[in-house]
This record gives sequence, structure tokens and C-alpha cells, in this order.
Amino acid sequence: MRDMTSWETVMRTVAFLAITFLLVLAVGAPASAEGGAKGEAQALIKAIQAAQKHPEREGLDEALGKVPATHNGLEDAAAKKGLQKAVGKVLTDKKAGQARAEAARVLGQLDDPKGASKALTKILPKPKDKVAGPAQLEALKSIGLLAQDATIPLLLKLVQKGKSIDATKAAIAALGGFGKSKKRVTVLTEILETMGRLHAAAEAAARNPKGGAGGKPWEELGETLISTANTLTGQKHGDVKAWLEAYKTNKKKPAALFASAGA
Repeated sequence: MRDMTSWETVMRTVAFLAITFLLVLAVGAPASAEGGAKGEAQALIKAIQAAQKHPEREGLDEALGKVPATHNGLEDAAAKKGLQKAVGKVLTDKKAGQARAEAARVLGQLDDPKGASKALTKILPKPKDKVAGPAQLEALKSIGLLAQDATIPLLLKLVQKGKSIDATKAAIAALGGFGKSKKRVTVLTEILETMGRLHAAAEAAARNPKGGAGGKPWEELGETLISTANTLTGQKHGDVKAWLEAYKTNKKKPAALFASAGA
């Protein structure tokens, strides 16, 4: 047994050195020419794949961290797609541990918002899920950064029906990134309707303390709803009453609630 343990240690060391060598190649290739950049990308893909196979995923976070600069500096579409695919495989690898969250974070920094968003949607929590993992929450954050209209329905379902408070809160926050979307009015309307509904439930619960935990959702989500409404619109309303009054006044024309309404 002792010999086997020593052998495993040697193999792990060899694997780690191989990953390190690939990372050195990835950052050491001449990037002045597109051919050099492609070589750098290929070396990085190999480093990610090797680290993913390592028993302890040694070097995986480091390799993933190099992806955005390499990917966004490429002109070759196939090389960019290859890098994105390598990150996507880490994202969906349930054995990759915390590296999955790093993969989700990295995808949010790529200059291919459509492709990166599509990859991220593969691990999003479903409304019925009561728990959301770190990678899923990071994926929601990245989707907000990429702000692709195709992801809005997924986010709204979590806001409307999500069982996980963490996932619902992350989805609400992500919607704050859609201020330039053609569907921003739809997003804002849902945020404000949710705000009004939860706040009303909280006030009812306060009047009848024995009526249950009707105020808890507002306690957990209220601050995020207000912050998201401000981020989305460019407004600076300080509390729920200010927002609900503004919504009441402009309910027939919610587009006027955006600071850049004339844009």
C-alpha cells in the first residue's frame, strides 16, 4: 500500500508539472501574430483539459483565469470557440468542484455574449430547486453582465416562481444589467410588480403577526429589488415607497421611469 501511495504521489506531481508547462507555453507564445495567439489558445486549452483530469484539479483555476484575455484578444473564430468550449466543459463537470464557479465567472467576461450566455444557461437552477450552488449563482451573475435578451424569460421565471431565495435574489440582481435591452420595460414592470406584491404581503403580515411568515420574502428580497430597479433605470430612489409611487404615477407609461427615457 505504501508503494502505491508513493506511486500516486509521483504521478500527481508529474501531472501538475505537465499542467504548469502547458500554462508556460500558453503565456509564452508570441502574441504579435495571429498564429502565435492561436498557439497560445491551443496551449491553454490543453492546460485546462489536463488540469480537469488531475485528481485534485491542480492548476485549473489558474488556467481558467487566463482565458478572458486570451479569448478576447483572438481574431480566429475557431480558436475562440475552442476556448469557450473548454471552459463550458468545466462548467458542466460535476466533479470539477469550485472550478465550476470560476468557469461561470470567466464566461461572463468573454466578448461573445451570445455564445457564453448559451453555455451558462445549461447550469441555471430551475424555479422548483430549493438550493442553488455556487456555480449556479455565479452563472446568474455572469448572465446579468452579458445581458442577452434570450435569457430574460429564464430570469423572470426564477423571480416569479423561484423556491431558492439565493437564486431568486441572484436573478433579480442579474436583471439590473438589462438597462439597454429592448425588453427593459418588461423587465422593470416585473421587478416593480414583484416589489409591490411582496411589500404588500409584508405590511399585511405586520398588521397580523399571527398570520404567518408573509413578510419574510420582502425582508430577504426587498433591498435587492430596490437596488435592481435603480440600476436598471438609472434612478436613485431610496426606498420602496418612492418606487411604488413613481410606478403608480407612470403605470400606463413605465418607459418614462428610465432616466434615459428620451434615448
